[in-house]
Amino acid sequence: MTASTVQLEELDPDHPDAAHCLRSRTAELREPFDGDFDPAHSPLPDPGELRAARGL
Repeated sequence: MTASTVQLEELDPDHPDAAHCLRSRTAELREPFDGDFDPAHSPLPDPGELRAARGL
């Protein structure tokens, strides 16, 4: 993958693609913790916190 093939776009956090990215990031956090990362102790952010003016 090269930078020219990547496209960034702002999406509402409830959009299926954005939700997929948030779940994928949570899954990535398990790797450095040898599977001991518990997403229940670090839930996904409330979608309202990711919308303008608080987030992007």
